[in-house]
Amino acid sequence: MDAMLLERRDHHSEIGSEFFDILEERGHVGVWAWDLVLDRIEWSAGLHRLLGLVPGVMIPTKEYFHSLIHPEDRPLQLQRAQAMREGIALSFDFRVIRPNGAIRWLATKTETITDREGHSERVVGVVFDITARKRLEGAFDALLERFRAVSGVEDGIVWSSQPDGRLELLSDPGGLLGAGGVTLPPTLLDLVAREDRERVGTVWTAAAERGQRLDVDCRLSL
Repeated sequence: MDAMLLERRDHHSEIGSEFFDILEERGHVGVWAWDLVLDRIEWSAGLHRLLGLVPGVMIPTKEYFHSLIHPEDRPLQLQRAQAMREGIALSFDFRVIRPNGAIRWLATKTETITDREGHSERVVGVVFDITARKRLEGAFDALLERFRAVSGVEDGIVWSSQPDGRLELLSDPGGLLGAGGVTLPPTLLDLVAREDRERVGTVWTAAAERGQRLDVDCRLSL
């Protein structure tokens, strides 16, 4: 009877492990644990994949994990580690830079486990890849900024451009293009006066390559 129970328990344990592996892989999820007594961390196979690592190749360390965190997010991470030690449950987003250079947004939720005396003993956490959500939020923020630009202009034109310079007129509240409805030229540089085109082209190319805001004074040829 005992042997049958053990066999059944092992069978259910195997099914649970397979289910967990599928959940991690398909759901882009990973889990981790931090032993505060031994100061040792463990990562699931799913977390290895989220970090761009091959499971089982290296032994996880706090130092290596810290090196993967985006430099702008590292100072906060140190504060969060101390909060976990103090038994505070956390939920936060942060960026990591994978070994191949790709930047991913991750979200984690933590819980601190205490011993019978109430001392923090272990921290466990679950991690989700939220890169797609962050990209959507970025696109929404860009649309919102675009709307604000359109609604705030009184004397000028508001236009949008593709990375290749193709133009789209959004608003002309001041009638700068005239009542006749002057058609915009095909590209941004075609709109700029000939004397300023080389300078604006250089600034435009640099801004487009770096994903930065374009801020330049120039004359227009309408």
